[in-house]
Amino acid sequence: MGFEGDQWWEVVPRVAQELYGEGDPLRTMEKGVALAVELVPGCDAATVTTRVRSTFSTAVATTDRAREVDELQYGLAEGPCHDAALTGVIVDSPDVTGDERWQSWGPRAGGMGVGAVISLPLTAADRRYGALNLYADRVAAHDAEGRAVATAVAAQLGVAVAAAAAIHQRAAGMTSRTVIGQAEGILMERYGIGADDAFGRLVKLSQDTNTKLRQVAEDLIATREIPESVRSVIERTSTTMVRRVAARTELTDH
Repeated sequence: MGFEGDQWWEVVPRVAQELYGEGDPLRTMEKGVALAVELVPGCDAATVTTRVRSTFSTAVATTDRAREVDELQYGLAEGPCHDAALTGVIVDSPDVTGDERWQSWGPRAGGMGVGAVISLPLTAADRRYGALNLYADRVAAHDAEGRAVATAVAAQLGVAVAAAAAIHQRAAGMTSRTVIGQAEGILMERYGIGADDAFGRLVKLSQDTNTKLRQVAEDLIATREIPESVRSVIERTSTTMVRRVAARTELTDH
């Protein structure tokens, strides 16, 4: 797509409209790479690189070849996508084959049909979410207009991914609370106890079995059965709580 004068600015509202409101970060990235290929002049394929600690991976890709070129970088620990995700700095290579920064990856990527690439970090509120990578089949495909549009798309995508991640996290938290509440109900009915007491026993069980609280709750809901080992933990917790209540009562009476 080509733009006349400063018309490329017109893509910003459209990108924002299409990306925001999605509650799934992966789906947001999928929309982002599709928009990049459609809107950025010279872009033939796009991917998103994500990084968790020292592990890099490609979350989404518009073509299998682009994904393979990404993964080659992770194996070699060099390349524009790797560098942009690692440093948070835009990396632009008009000619990957002749780029001296990546003497192993560059020629191999060129042999796979890549001419140029620009990788842009996805950031929001000083947090990095990865890098948007735009591949071109021909050398020097990304002109000033293309880089400007790419920068605008990456900026919007970074904020949209952050928003989607927040929505997803809140939804997961609400689901967890619902699951835990259902498990509390089972214990309340089974042992004739209150909600706070039931929650305390779930927490104790989680700690004693080294299992996440939500998993403990899900297992209890799924089976409706309380294994002997679990029952003993709950009963020990119950006895301890009764003793504590009794001790507090004696102190109050005296």
